[in-house]
Amino acid sequence: MKTYAQEYYEENIDNEATFLYMYFAEEDQDNEVGYMCYVNGKQVDSVMDAEAVNILWGYLDRDWYSTMSTDELFENAFTKTAETIMSKSRTKTDVVFAVVVGIVIIGIIIAVIAAMNTRRRHERERAAETQRILNTPLPNNPLSSSGASQTASRSPNQ
Repeated sequence: MKTYAQEYYEENIDNEATFLYMYFAEEDQDNEVGYMCYVNGKQVDSVMDAEAVNILWGYLDRDWYSTMSTDELFENAFTKTAETIMSKSRTKTDVVFAVVVGIVIIGIIIAVIAAMNTRRRHERERAAETQRILNTPLPNNPLSSSGASQTASRSPNQ
């Protein structure tokens, strides 16, 4: 069967970018699995390497005795295999990047909170200073009590 698949590939497929999968069913399809084989084109090896083929076999094994039709089974196995091998797993660099971004965001939040607290403190100090200035009597103010006593103590006769 493998020889047939290789010969079929050579005779019918004119590129090296094809993954040929062949399934040969047994006469008793309900009780016998049949035979499966594949032929990789040279350009397909980078995508459908041994690990990817094992993933495909895993999906086929998992769903073989399900209620899916043979067509649905193969469609599902190839779709799931493609999704699995094309998904990007997290690398150490991804994790480090996420941690650094998190630290930067936390630092920015802390800086904003500190700036807001400093601004509030300065506003309170300014308000207290303004209040102190407004409550401090002027030395020569005729309307203030100390200014009135100074004015009374000075008589025109002096």
